[in-house]
Amino acid sequence: MSYISRGHLYRLVYISQSLVELLDRGGAAAIGDILSASVMRNSLLGITGALTFDEQHFAQVLEGEKSSVRRVFDSIARDRRHTAVQVVGEGWIEARDFSQWAMAYVGARNAPNLVAVNPDLNDVIKDGSPMGQALVDMMRFLLGKAH
Repeated sequence: MSYISRGHLYRLVYISQSLVELLDRGGAAAIGDILSASVMRNSLLGITGALTFDEQHFAQVLEGEKSSVRRVFDSIARDRRHTAVQVVGEGWIEARDFSQWAMAYVGARNAPNLVAVNPDLNDVIKDGSPMGQALVDMMRFLLGKAH
């Protein structure tokens, strides 16, 4: 499904510390639950984006109308499956980077759409450069959408 851009588009990128079990201890089911709920809610609100996880952190990109993006983010910020939620980038954008996904999951390089640990996430977080765009670029690349 492709989401058509209408009006002003807004992007918000955040990172957080995960409280989800390790993938080999049942965390994959929790990630699956997050993705299922995200796809349903985001589809209704015209939100697109991507989520990634490295067993210590979550990082997510949300794109859409500003009020919808903020509404979804406010709900996410209250979710008890993570803590220390930090916005690392937000602002107006010309076009969606994740227009094909209500919520893509960005796994490992060899399995970009499978629920797998993304080892690149920790490297981006540790890098210290402006994280918002670096996370978007990493997710786009791992999903095969580099441009």
